[in-house]
Amino acid sequence: MSKLIGLLISILFLSSFHVAHRHHTFCFPENDMSFPENGRTSGGLSKEEFDLVLDEFEAIMQFEVNNVENGAKLVVERLWNNNSVNAYAIPYGIYRQITMFGGLARHPEMTSDVLRLVACHEVGHHLAGRPYWPERNPSNPNLYIDGTESWASSEGESDYYASLKCFRHLVIEGQSMNLVIAGPDVNLYEPSEYAYAETMCNAQFQNSLDKKICVRASMAGYTAGRVFKGFSTQPVSLKTPSTSVVSKTDFKHPTGQCRADTYFQGALCEVSYRNRKDKDDPNYNTCSTKNGDKIGIRPTCWYKPS
Repeated sequence: MSKLIGLLISILFLSSFHVAHRHHTFCFPENDMSFPENGRTSGGLSKEEFDLVLDEFEAIMQFEVNNVENGAKLVVERLWNNNSVNAYAIPYGIYRQITMFGGLARHPEMTSDVLRLVACHEVGHHLAGRPYWPERNPSNPNLYIDGTESWASSEGESDYYASLKCFRHLVIEGQSMNLVIAGPDVNLYEPSEYAYAETMCNAQFQNSLDKKICVRASMAGYTAGRVFKGFSTQPVSLKTPSTSVVSKTDFKHPTGQCRADTYFQGALCEVSYRNRKDKDDPNYNTCSTKNGDKIGIRPTCWYKPS
């Protein structure tokens, strides 16, 4: 009987922890968008593509999570039958979980590279480090406690980590492990945006593989910004970055343009993906003004340099 009571307490604890903490790690704001499988017309990913991308992600990033999080294990939950356009991250015990919804995969603008980038954003909540979300106020979950830090890296930092480190892991390590799925057809992208990304990436990198990865991550980030645009009216373009300057770092979801800018700058940063970020020092193994960089730095539309 005592073992049964203990098990029930554990289940209740994990359930309450899951509900209380998952909200602030959603990739997109909570929304009413829905893409059921039986309503698919064109665009988006099939279940086979969804699983192949996440198989690749799990195989490659398991090692990284284990090393950065002191033996933790990556768990990738796949809710193909959930029609919501979202994804989230949550830790429990030794596990670092990300959850991916089928509705997100079925979004008309979704590609294999965008799904990779979203998965990278979610694992970024676990691995990217400062700046973090603050702790929630226990008496009012809609409020946050100034000066505190939770377990989760902020939305902008998770975006930056996704294109700076994780996406490169997936493409480079995936090729060496014969796991990687080919990038999406470039004809899916707006030609002038693709041409601009190609010009910027070619100017920034010498190695042909680095150039290609930069373009793929940039265009995935551009598309993710367009998906985010579904929650606002602001247009998104890599050629017209946000001019907003925050007075202090914003830990919440940036605008679609600001997110596209962040993915783009992460893709343009020349620091190797093998050089891990420091969870305490946001300038270590990244591009930053403190390091004298002018390209590849976090945009000031969400980030206030420390």
